[in-house]
Amino acid sequence: MTTATKTRATSSRTGRKQSGAKASTTSKTTTTSSIGMTMRRTNVTPKKAQEWLDASAGVKQRTIRSARVDKLVHSIESGQWRVSHQGIAIAPDGYIIDGQHRLSAVVRSGMAVEMMVAFNADPETFDVIDTGAARSPGDMLKIEGFTNVNILAAAVRAVLTYEDVVGTTDSWQTASKLITPVDIIEWLRDEQHAEVIHSATAVANRVAQALGRYGLKSVLETVALLVSTRETEMGPAAFAEFMERLSDGVMLPSNSPILALRRWFIQETGYAKVNSTHRFSTALAVTIKAMNDYSLGVERQLSIWRHGSERMPLLLPPGVREEQLIQAERELEERDAAEAAEDAASS
Repeated sequence: MTTATKTRATSSRTGRKQSGAKASTTSKTTTTSSIGMTMRRTNVTPKKAQEWLDASAGVKQRTIRSARVDKLVHSIESGQWRVSHQGIAIAPDGYIIDGQHRLSAVVRSGMAVEMMVAFNADPETFDVIDTGAARSPGDMLKIEGFTNVNILAAAVRAVLTYEDVVGTTDSWQTASKLITPVDIIEWLRDEQHAEVIHSATAVANRVAQALGRYGLKSVLETVALLVSTRETEMGPAAFAEFMERLSDGVMLPSNSPILALRRWFIQETGYAKVNSTHRFSTALAVTIKAMNDYSLGVERQLSIWRHGSERMPLLLPPGVREEQLIQAERELEERDAAEAAEDAASS
């Protein structure tokens, strides 16, 4: 993951409360079980976390998953961290039985947090820790009372991921993994966002069914949520017309970007041929490009977006014209060239 992605993943949601990330240093109540294990709510500093990690070097541990640590770092830095029954387990000899991902996140974030720590834990419990199923974002949305939870969760995750990678070639998959269930629920709790959910779901279902591509539901719902929650060059009326013609293909000239997109979705040489790992981000990018072309009156006979080499396209804000878009692209290219020259000079 690039530094830019990590920065955006943290800064794009800086409005959230920070109180959970900075823990108090006061001691907490201690409870001792009948087998001698002691549970203590503990202020874990980066220094202490590193000491426990160092003490566990050479001891059997699960492989540290960088994506898991990244997500925990995001939770700490964005103030989402909360003390729960899940914490750290330390063996009588001082090494970690459970919690190396949490401790690694504390070290990486450079911030102290409070968590439950089990001292003198039984080492034989290692093989049965974390064998249960994790609660998915869909599970949490269902608890919150939402419907169509899996597609909705995927769409909101995509909206938040888009905000982090738009205008860059950063990895969609890496940025997406940083989005937590709390991020998704907080986005949906915004009154403006909640008001457009049902209409976004309805249009996504209708168009996906018309195209015979049911896997497109979350992509199309993402686009509908993006258009509905921000000011864009394509207003609500134009978006409705765009989706209607994408659905039925009626009266579209041969050079219409809507027709090009429709063909890309339907034909086996387009959407279906994209590697499944990149299919969502590619479909989203191709759709946004077609919407921009439609807004600017640009003709298009072929829909294409090259993963890894093209930037995730910006959904044009109001007032943007083709000349301004070209100028913006030129400025981005000049910035990239300047950064490359700077990197070459420093190496």
